[in-house]
Amino acid sequence: MSRNKGTFNFAANFEVLNKAPLDARLVVDTKQNLIDPVVWQDVSSNVWLYKGIVVSVVSDPSVENNGLYFLTDETQYEDYNYWVKLGSTLPSDPSGTSWATFQLNNGNNGVILKDVSGNLEILTFDGITYANLKAGHLDINSIKIDSLTGSLYAQDGSVYVVPGTYNLLAYRGFISGNGNSTIFPIVHDLSTLDQNISVWEKSTNEEIYLDIVRGASTNTFIFSTPPGAGVEYDVTIMGF
Repeated sequence: MSRNKGTFNFAANFEVLNKAPLDARLVVDTKQNLIDPVVWQDVSSNVWLYKGIVVSVVSDPSVENNGLYFLTDETQYEDYNYWVKLGSTLPSDPSGTSWATFQLNNGNNGVILKDVSGNLEILTFDGITYANLKAGHLDINSIKIDSLTGSLYAQDGSVYVVPGTYNLLAYRGFISGNGNSTIFPIVHDLSTLDQNISVWEKSTNEEIYLDIVRGASTNTFIFSTPPGAGVEYDVTIMGF
């Protein structure tokens, strides 16, 4: 059945002679009221919220908190993450990149996180940045996170990191052309041959593909022609 049908039938409208909704649950003063059990409990401590109820916050001192909130899980009403504000615009950071906070709960399926710039930011629950992976520093367009195991995948499905299996190591440096050399050794000291390597030309931010001789502590980057004097390339090595 697509919906629960009512018990009583009314072939007329209500004209409420009160400056309040007929259902008193539909309006609260502040955003904090949404998650306060005292606001919702009856005299027997029962809570009659339901999944899908839309509640108006009308008098919050912070104007941006006022608006309509949709409850996605009535058993989790004490958590702001389950009250979704309707019709709001996404906030943005100083660079202008829009962002939003979501709780990931996708069963056995993986989750792809990516903003329009290809950037991914992973935060701990207290809001402290845990990792800030920027496009151009990884040789992928997006990262897939398996919400069940926490594994990281490249967009093509290849595994980047499986928890408890690898220690993620990283090196970032640069190559500076001199107009003569085609061979550039870089000492990274990651002590592993399992590497994902990206090289980007700084002036164009374009990825280039070189012949690379990998070593546990030193990699040799080989250009087909000498890069010009002063031309610089960012080098990122992710080791496992």
